[in-house]
Amino acid sequence: MEFKFLSVREARSKSDKYYLFQFEVSYKDWNNVVEKRYSEFLELHRVMKLIRLSITQPLPHFPGQMLMKTLFHKVTPKDIEERKAGLENYMNELSKGMCAKNSKYFPDFISLPTRLRDEYMQDI
Repeated sequence: MEFKFLSVREARSKSDKYYLFQFEVSYKDWNNVVEKRYSEFLELHRVMKLIRLSITQPLPHFPGQMLMKTLFHKVTPKDIEERKAGLENYMNELSKGMCAKNSKYFPDFISLPTRLRDEYMQDI
C-alpha cells in the first residue's frame, strides 16, 4: 500500500479555519483519492494506539498538533507543508504495520474496498 499526499487546502466552518489534506492511496489494482482533516488523522492515531495495546507493536511518529500557532493564527505555509510530509510518512509506515492490518477502522478510513480487505490484512 502506498500513500502520496497531493495537496492541502484551507477550509472554514462557522467557528474556525482548518486544513484538508488530499491524498492518493494505492493498493494492488485499486487507487483512491481521499480528503481528511488533521483531526481525523488524530482520531485514527488514537484508535491505533488502542490497538497497539493488544498487538504490542510500536507506531510510527505522528506529527504533533500546533495548538499555540493555531490559537494565535501563526500557522505558516512551511508548517502546513511539514505536516503534510509528516502525515504522508505516518500513513505509509502505519499501513505496513500490524496495528493497521488488525483494524477495521484503518480500511474504513481510506475507503478500501471490501474485496481487498482480507487480502490487505493478510499481506505481511
